[in-house]
Amino acid sequence: MATTKVRYNQIKTGLPAGGDVNYNDVSLLLNMEGSNGSTTFADGSSSGHSVTANGNASISTSEFKFGSSSAYFDGSGDVLSLDNSSGQFNFSGLSYWTVEAWVNFSDTYNGVIVSNYNNSSSGWTIQCLTDAIWVNFSGDGGDIQSSTINASTWYHVAVVNNNGVYTAYLDGTSFGSYSGSVSLSGANLLGIGAHPYNGGWGAHATGYIDSVRITNNVARYTSNFSVPTATFPAFESKEGKELRVGANGTIELES
Repeated sequence: MATTKVRYNQIKTGLPAGGDVNYNDVSLLLNMEGSNGSTTFADGSSSGHSVTANGNASISTSEFKFGSSSAYFDGSGDVLSLDNSSGQFNFSGLSYWTVEAWVNFSDTYNGVIVSNYNNSSSGWTIQCLTDAIWVNFSGDGGDIQSSTINASTWYHVAVVNNNGVYTAYLDGTSFGSYSGSVSLSGANLLGIGAHPYNGGWGAHATGYIDSVRITNNVARYTSNFSVPTATFPAFESKEGKELRVGANGTIELES
């Protein structure tokens, strides 16, 4: 009997193109989209975390990397906070994870990008400090530091745990790795734009943050890479999935 082959793109499935093959491992996805001045920040991950805007943190359409807006922080009490009481952002027991964001700070001397920093000996932080990107895995200090960055410039910052080797990237280029002891368990809050030090907030950012994505169980970048060129997708890619013809003649995509 003859076999008829039909290409995927010849079938109208109604499925969106693109997507993220690792979307099911994304624990936080903030693309910072909304109307100017809005204090509503939607988590596009399947976790659907509630995000609280503190101070004057809000959506701004004045600057953005992708889409039409970003989160703006004025450096005085602004922070986006998320519940971390279950330790979901402590990466406990995970050998692989990735934290990344786009940042554009008007003051690069001292401002947090994302952090669960709890005290001088626990928590992790990714921040701008003394005109560089600093990454710390055990409270105080800078375990990895970049060279000088410029104010009012968009940068892609990523930190990856690849089975115990922690590597930081700036615009797709590694600026160092760390494989020493770490203490990632931090505060009961995750902060974007400031760190939740000792029950308060510190190192408030001044400028814009866009497209924050945290991925568990996946080291998205294991060598230098080309930076993302579009908004992080908020749905699973169907790449590699098989179309199957059912007994009733329907065509279904494998789950």
